[in-house]
Amino acid sequence: MTNKNQVQKLLEITEELQHKVYSRNIDCDYNSLRFSCDLLLRNMAMVLSLDDQDKTVNDEMKYLESNILGAYAHLTGENAIKVAKKYNLFY
Repeated sequence: MTNKNQVQKLLEITEELQHKVYSRNIDCDYNSLRFSCDLLLRNMAMVLSLDDQDKTVNDEMKYLESNILGAYAHLTGENAIKVAKKYNLFY
């Protein structure tokens, strides 16, 4: 899977999580989650920029993937591996 495809899938997970937060389907500190999502989105933009420069971003991608899946699992109570499979991430 290319980095851009993986970032797209991680963006989809983040968007789904944001939707759950804004629709109040999960109980959390909304300000903290907004900050976390903003930080993750900035990190994804950095990864895409590095990828465009043909720099290796494998470590950054695993970091992002783990953090997004972990946050999603923690906030929704869903299994992170099942979420990864749902989005065709090879976890």
